[in-house]
Amino acid sequence: MLYTMENGVPKLIYDSYPLLHLFLPLILTASLAGIVFSVMSYQDIVESNEERMNRRLLAQQVAEMQTHFQEIDRMNEANRRLRHDMKNVLAVAAGMGSDPENADSLREYLTQAGERFKDAETGFSTGNSAVDSLIYMKYHDAKQRVPEVEFNVDRFCLPAGLKIYSYDRCVILGNELDNAIEACERLCGEGKNAGRNGAQAACFIFLATYMKRSTLLIEVKNSVREAPKVLPGEEFPGTTKPDGKEHGLGMGNMKRMAARYGGMVEFTCEKNTFVLRVMLQDAEPSENEI
Repeated sequence: MLYTMENGVPKLIYDSYPLLHLFLPLILTASLAGIVFSVMSYQDIVESNEERMNRRLLAQQVAEMQTHFQEIDRMNEANRRLRHDMKNVLAVAAGMGSDPENADSLREYLTQAGERFKDAETGFSTGNSAVDSLIYMKYHDAKQRVPEVEFNVDRFCLPAGLKIYSYDRCVILGNELDNAIEACERLCGEGKNAGRNGAQAACFIFLATYMKRSTLLIEVKNSVREAPKVLPGEEFPGTTKPDGKEHGLGMGNMKRMAARYGGMVEFTCEKNTFVLRVMLQDAEPSENEI
């Protein structure tokens, strides 16, 4: 490109066009500036997207904390009523117990009182108090939104001594349960409690954990109206909420958490049952998130 032929003799193109001494460096400089500007613009876009994602995650965590605090207030209020009622129960039981003829009546009275006090119990024992509290909160949320839902955690148990942070477990499980509750609400919620053939739709949420060597598998199964759709180019199903930018982050959050522990997220859907599995290595978390 720097030479031209004149009468069969090579000649520098600069000798034929002296203005190239000025224009060519300008063109190269402009090209270099364009490349630098493109790289800087791309970096700004990446940083802007990361900042936007961090704000969304922070907003989601704040909302979860507010819900958690509300549930703690509800439990404290239930315990306050329990303590108040317990005084009356003990006073009545002491009075009835003073007469041997009231043995049957006392037994019936204490049985009824015991049934009433069950409302103040969490009923969940997974091996981690934070997870117990989270499941308790989600259980009441599910029952409030879908009263007929079957909520089964009999096979959910966390082994002692796990290195996986309690907070990370709660983030994963909380997102899984939020998705499951929303799916059950769409299937069996108010005005939607009938199946396609007019029969009563069965709503359920099933939690389980499996530990094999150093790998923990968290599995959540729930009923769905239909298989969720995955758009082309996407990895997970999209949100069904109107504001897709502010919602639909749950599975992405779980994937990021799983990546910290060398794990993965997978899902299947067969016969109106959605199955979500998160696999984690029982090790200290890595700071390299995706």
